[in-house]
Amino acid sequence: MLDRQAPEPGRNRRIGAATSAMARLARRRNAGYRRVDPDDLRRSLATFSTVFFDAVDGGPLEPLDRYLTDTVARRLRQGLHPLEVFGVWQDLRWLLELNFAEQPTAIHLLDHAEQMVITQLRDGVPLRSPDSWPSQELSALRRSIERLNVSLELVEQQAGPGTGVPPAALTPREREVLTHAAAGLTVEQTAEAMVVSSATVRTYITRAVEKLGAANRVHAVALAVACGLVVPPAAS
Repeated sequence: MLDRQAPEPGRNRRIGAATSAMARLARRRNAGYRRVDPDDLRRSLATFSTVFFDAVDGGPLEPLDRYLTDTVARRLRQGLHPLEVFGVWQDLRWLLELNFAEQPTAIHLLDHAEQMVITQLRDGVPLRSPDSWPSQELSALRRSIERLNVSLELVEQQAGPGTGVPPAALTPREREVLTHAAAGLTVEQTAEAMVVSSATVRTYITRAVEKLGAANRVHAVALAVACGLVVPPAAS
C-alpha cells in the first residue's frame, strides 16, 4: 500500500466506486477475466484506482508505471490473451474518461498509461503462444469497425464526395495533427514530429474534435478523411 496522509472520505468513496465499476466491467468484458480470482482482481483494481487518482492529484508517475508493468505481465502469465487485456483496458479507460472528462491532466495520464499497456502487451506476447484468438474480443473489434463504417457512410450520404466540412473549418496545424493521428502516431510522437509540446497537440485535437462534431479523436480522424480534409499517409 502507498503511504497516504488522511485522504478525504469523498476521495475514498470515488476510488471505491471506480474500483467496483472496473471489476464489473472486466468480468463482463471477456472470459479471461472471469478466470481471475475475484478478490485478486478487486485488490488489483483498487491499487490501480489509488495510484491513478494520486497521479491526477499531482503525485509521482512511478507507482502507476510500476503497477501497469507488473499487472499486465502477471495477467499474461495467468494465460490471458493480449487482446483480452487490451479489451479490458479500453473499457477501464472509457470509465475513467467519464469521471475526468474536464481534467486535461487526467486525459494526459490515460494516454501515458495506454502507451505503457501497449508496450507491455507487445513485449509480453512471447510469454504465451496463443492457439486461438479470443472470439469475444474479435467480435468487439468487428462491432467497432462496423460502427465506424456507419459513421463514414452517414458523412458521405449527407455531404457527398469532396464536400462537407469546408477546409477552412480546420487550421493547417489541426489538419496536420489529424494526419499524424491517421498515420498511427501517438500524442507524444506527433508532438516530436511537429516540434511542439504534447499539451499543444492535445489542444489541436480537442479543437478539431469540436469543429467536426466528433465523439473522440478516432472519430475526428475518420470524419476528416471522409471529408477530404486529411489524406492518410500511404502505407510503405
